[in-house]
Amino acid sequence: MKRLTWAFLVTIILCVPSLVLAVGFFGGGGGGGTGNVATDTIWNAAGDLAYGTGSDTATRLGIGTANQVLQTNSGATAPEWTSALSSLTSISFGTNPGDAGPIRLENNTCLNWEIATPGADKCLKVNASDQLDFNGTINLSGSTTGSVVLNGTTSGSLTITTADATAQAITVTGAAQTVGATTLTIPDMANTNDTFVFLAKSGTLTNKTIDAEGTGNVITIPRRLWFPAAGCNNATAGSIWDLPTSNPAVAACVTGTNTQKGVLDFADGANTLSAQITYKLPSTWTGTVDANIKWFSATTTGSVVWQLATICVADAETDDPAFNTASTVTDAAKGTTNQTNDAAITTVTVTGCAAGELMHVKILRDPTNGSDDHAATARLIGVELVIREAM
Repeated sequence: MKRLTWAFLVTIILCVPSLVLAVGFFGGGGGGGTGNVATDTIWNAAGDLAYGTGSDTATRLGIGTANQVLQTNSGATAPEWTSALSSLTSISFGTNPGDAGPIRLENNTCLNWEIATPGADKCLKVNASDQLDFNGTINLSGSTTGSVVLNGTTSGSLTITTADATAQAITVTGAAQTVGATTLTIPDMANTNDTFVFLAKSGTLTNKTIDAEGTGNVITIPRRLWFPAAGCNNATAGSIWDLPTSNPAVAACVTGTNTQKGVLDFADGANTLSAQITYKLPSTWTGTVDANIKWFSATTTGSVVWQLATICVADAETDDPAFNTASTVTDAAKGTTNQTNDAAITTVTVTGCAAGELMHVKILRDPTNGSDDHAATARLIGVELVIREAM
């Protein structure tokens, strides 16, 4: 009877070897934990985990809450659930992420963002050439006190490309300058730095071609016109300006050791002397005229009051209008005899004048004006008119 019993047991062992393993693991004499996996008291709820706490002993880790992760606790003695991996120094992805930092991605590996269009997710990665790639739009925004800093080496580059559309703009806004001016410097094709000239800042253009006739181009240019007062034929003087029938300036020759020139003499006296000249305003004239009067005297004290009056005549108008009120400048004689004087009038009155019209210009000296106390003849060399043209 005993032999049959052992034979029976051997038959069971040979036929069901897994039963021996199960008994060895959960039984009392197999060197493992105690109890049956289905009935052990360390299992209280679905999702519980059991972990070893010592030799042949285990305890229960209850299931965590939604979205928690499992980590080893601060003492590195047991697992725990956590919502933040605060104790980690880095998280690595890929087979060889290297030592890039707290979050370590293998080269050419993407961080992906799901977007509304299926299959069009956006990817941020460092590619095989060690360049940062992002196949979407990066919007850098912040408060008025924030800043975006782009740092690079001398071999780096910043490329900004706008869409192919109307009125595209790239705006660079810097902090308010207290000293100096904002400068944007970009190397040209020869790798030589070039600086932009900004709209409201002064600057010098070099090696530029400006096409005043190009579509949409408007260039305002000051043009300077010199009208000499008189000329000399040997010792005979003739006025280049038109002289009135009464109280005219008088043409005279000034003969020096080296030079010969004609002048118009405006004598000191009771009468206002004058002379006139006519100039056709160009069709590009913009409406502003300045005047520079060149004169001298043999007397070194007192001031001369010079006046300049204008009036214009258009097509189909009678060419005999009354002059505008004269613009005036008071200029003191030089302290050395026969030295030249420059007297400037800024923005001469040109009421009624328009581009393309004839402009009559009258120059006068009014010795009866209380500010004119130069007790001698003032000798006019000529007048420079400064007009502006929009080309």
